[in-house]
Amino acid sequence: MTAPGGPAVRLVTGTVVGADGSPVAGAAVHLADGPGPVPDIAALTGPDGRFSFPVGADGVYTVACRTADGRTARAAVAVGPAGAPPAELRPV
Repeated sequence: MTAPGGPAVRLVTGTVVGADGSPVAGAAVHLADGPGPVPDIAALTGPDGRFSFPVGADGVYTVACRTADGRTARAAVAVGPAGAPPAELRPV
């Protein structure tokens, strides 16, 4: 995908799931550039536990989530010219 007059936009996508593999709706998900906890973008997962963030540059991003009951998970996602594989976060 390319923004009009701008660089290609890639997506970091994924799903937040519980220990049993069922989707977790309403989890707060943050996307940060690098390993730090400072979120650049934040969203809530949908009813299917999915999330999606646009990113403009290749590199390794950290995706972190927190569920309504305080469980957390993190994953590193490498974004390249072909995009990134979907992340699966399992909060504990």
